[in-house]
Amino acid sequence: MSRTHLYKLLLCCLVLPGLLILACSFGSSTNNEAYKELKVLNGKYRSMKEYSMDISYLTYASHSSKKVEQASNAHYVKKGKKIFMKMEKVQTLQTEEYLVVVSDADKRIFVSRPTKDVVAESSLDMIEKALSKSSTLSMVQQDNHKLFNIDFKAGTSPYEKMKIYENNSTHCIDKIEMLLAEPMKLRPQDPKCKEEKPRMEVLFSSMQLKSDANDAQLNESSYFHKKDKGYEPAPAYKNYKLINNYY
Repeated sequence: MSRTHLYKLLLCCLVLPGLLILACSFGSSTNNEAYKELKVLNGKYRSMKEYSMDISYLTYASHSSKKVEQASNAHYVKKGKKIFMKMEKVQTLQTEEYLVVVSDADKRIFVSRPTKDVVAESSLDMIEKALSKSSTLSMVQQDNHKLFNIDFKAGTSPYEKMKIYENNSTHCIDKIEMLLAEPMKLRPQDPKCKEEKPRMEVLFSSMQLKSDANDAQLNESSYFHKKDKGYEPAPAYKNYKLINNYY
């Protein structure tokens, strides 16, 4: 599985409210107490106008494997309706009008309209529609966490199971664990690599109830300017190629 494919899978889980809204879409098989608890947690994250945190992404070859096959780190900031994320050599800014992706690795800037697949608030609808009433929800206490277990019916989700760990002390999410439903090779070029169902973990840390991004990082004019009917890179990125997908 390529890093690009992994990034796309994880993008659905970057925004905590987007994950937690799933509590609103469960049917009669849902544990009522778990539903209420998850709904409270959902409300907390929805009410926060700004926050920042570090995110670590770990991928394992199978559901039971303890060996980390792939690891990535990111810093995530939400301020009002703007979302900034830096993941390795890629910066992403989402606003009401634009999605800007800056790749330092290949010196490119991608400018497009925000779509329901990437804008945080719209992703709530996307995830709710995807889950519909295809899951069951339960909750157990595990050490210092409330553990929410979400099981998906076969063929209804990329995931077989999802686990959300709420810290009992901070009442924030510490970890989200995703067990993929379909087998795949994490290293397609390696003949010794078996086709198995991977497991992904998303770890959240250094949570602050404020934005720690500077004004430039949250302003699209730092990355590009309008020119005639198109766009050109801002001076700081004059050597970058701009790809205009704003249609």
